[in-house]
Amino acid sequence: RLPKAANRPSSATAIRGTWELGMAKQDPIARSMAIVDKALRAAFPDDFDKRCMYAAFGLRSLLQEAGLTPTIVGGDFLCLALSPDGKRATLQGFEKPNSQEPSHFWVESGKTLIDIGPHYLPRNSSHPSVPIPFVRWSLAAPLPRFLRYRAVTRYDPHVTLVSDTEILSRMDDFLARCQQANRAATGEVKLPTWQLRDMASLQYAAQRGERWARGALVFLQRSATAQLPF
Repeated sequence: RLPKAANRPSSATAIRGTWELGMAKQDPIARSMAIVDKALRAAFPDDFDKRCMYAAFGLRSLLQEAGLTPTIVGGDFLCLALSPDGKRATLQGFEKPNSQEPSHFWVESGKTLIDIGPHYLPRNSSHPSVPIPFVRWSLAAPLPRFLRYRAVTRYDPHVTLVSDTEILSRMDDFLARCQQANRAATGEVKLPTWQLRDMASLQYAAQRGERWARGALVFLQRSATAQLPF
């Protein structure tokens, strides 16, 4: 069981459905990220960037329905935030003062780390920042210095939350929204950004002119692992 927490979902029961044949045109991870992103923005228009637990449960629900075996992970997280002029680069994460809960939640499925949260960091960055991609990092390779995850707890695949009725209802509504959007979209669902899968995808994005990707490569050249918080 996950700890009780304000503004956290409290039901982990995946809503089962049928993975329509028409959905096979798009790989399930990309599709799930796109749908959860849209559902999150619709359900929480004012603070969707602070709803990583909802995002994790939404991703788990859709990925399970697609036949994958996702696990929710809680821990610490940092990602490169780059100013538009490229002169300021900082590592930022999601803070949770005075709480013993993990500061961030993401999903791992097989050898892939899946997280849409980094894309939302610029909303409350300590300085103006360029867009950040969705993370779909292959754990076959070490995490790069500009992207840090430190797992504190790996939850049971069928973990449930303990919370009050209001939060339970909110979570159920959100999962239902994800499922409804999944069924309604019979074709590909467009992602709002590119996917950071590995170093090859980073280099390709940099060649295409993505400012964050270029900044990440520069950060790798100028930073050292010993300088990082973890």
